[in-house]
Amino acid sequence: MNILLPVLFGFMIVDVPAVTARPHKSAALEEVGSRLSPSDYREVQVDQFGKKVDEITVTHEGLHFLNARIGKPGYHGLYLGGGKAVLVKKPKNFRLRNLPVPSDKRTGRYKTYVVQAAQWWNSDPVYLADESLSYLAGARTRRDLGWSKRSETIRFGLEVLEFYRLAVEETKQTDPDYDITGMEEVLLFLDTAWEEFR
Repeated sequence: MNILLPVLFGFMIVDVPAVTARPHKSAALEEVGSRLSPSDYREVQVDQFGKKVDEITVTHEGLHFLNARIGKPGYHGLYLGGGKAVLVKKPKNFRLRNLPVPSDKRTGRYKTYVVQAAQWWNSDPVYLADESLSYLAGARTRRDLGWSKRSETIRFGLEVLEFYRLAVEETKQTDPDYDITGMEEVLLFLDTAWEEFR
């Protein structure tokens, strides 16, 4: 992974080259899969019980693995596509458990991605962008394969995007000295990318 830009505005862009060829009918799965190590690629093929998962899940979970490998201490990695990723500096004062989510936005994903996730991701608002981005990759795989099933991947990704939008605003309040530019740029990227499914 090569750093293209120095740390500027709380984020940096990095190159993420393919590590192997993994041709697939889904361009989205091929792009993510080709950047995973052999062991990571094997691991995302099955769920926690060892049962084989479908291509949407492989893409979604594969992107989480890739983002984790891209991340560095103090920075959350997000693979954006086209061989590029962004490392977003984590703020110091954000707490997911304190995220003010209005009752009308407390959808089915609220309990999973805000309430329960606080035990692992409490101080990392960019985790919500990671989730939305992984759902987006899964939605692209669904489209590539021409599936009518698994439409929830679009709905869930858009729901989590709204939580991330709230997290950006909350970070501005709780960490006024934090340079919010990286988080805002990721939000703009996600808003634009999700347009293909709205």
